[in-house]
Amino acid sequence: MIIFTLNRQHIFAGKKIELPFEYPFTISGGRTKTHQPSLIVALQLGNLIGYGEAPAITYYNITVEQMIAHIESKKGMIEKFAFTTPDRYWHYLHHLIPGNPFLICGLDMAAWDLYGKMRNQPLYKLWNTEWKNIPLTNYTIGIDSIDKMVEKMQQHPSPIYKIKVGTENDIATIEALRKHTDAIFRVDANAAWTLNEALEKISLLKNLGVELVEQPLAKDNWNDMKILFKQSSLPLFADESCVLENDVAQCAECFHGINNQAGEENLR
Repeated sequence: MIIFTLNRQHIFAGKKIELPFEYPFTISGGRTKTHQPSLIVALQLGNLIGYGEAPAITYYNITVEQMIAHIESKKGMIEKFAFTTPDRYWHYLHHLIPGNPFLICGLDMAAWDLYGKMRNQPLYKLWNTEWKNIPLTNYTIGIDSIDKMVEKMQQHPSPIYKIKVGTENDIATIEALRKHTDAIFRVDANAAWTLNEALEKISLLKNLGVELVEQPLAKDNWNDMKILFKQSSLPLFADESCVLENDVAQCAECFHGINNQAGEENLR
């Protein structure tokens, strides 16, 4: 465990964890994962410790080792920061380690956890919100044989399923799953479709009770997304196309919302 001193605060970094998946998780393009490597970070002030997590995502060329190296390279600057509130810390991190939003997110999570403990209050109270009417998230089913996908669904009853698509069997798969549940379906193509595929499949998916489509086209295919946005009979949500704050304005012209991991969030 690496320890950095930040005035009275200490930053612990370098604890790599491997989170195993219950099932191999496959998305479009044959990309399969069996575990999720992550970096656990902790901020300590006196006897209080706040924890955060930064996942290593291959798609974005982020590794745990890179994040650890990034923190180590900024040791001197990190030690100069006097922690008071998480918002100041977040702005500081954006200038200190630009281009690494996953690491910034992990440290930001730890900062908010620490801040809640400093104030001896849960964060929802500090944010003047209430712990009720919480939006439901979905259980995600990766690409697999239809029988295996049905088995996963039956072993994990949920009011909402997000189903990974992006193969020639997309419609047959959704038709088969629909026979086993009346739950809400969301589909995620992970940028696998062409414009013509999306136009054809979306009209069929609507008739199968699909609520929305996530990232139908390539992340930078903005011209076709504008066409699809105007013609789609289902709401379209961005994922790979919306990574940084600056992406939101462009997404507003091509998507109805963005994936915020806890559910889906409307842009309008």
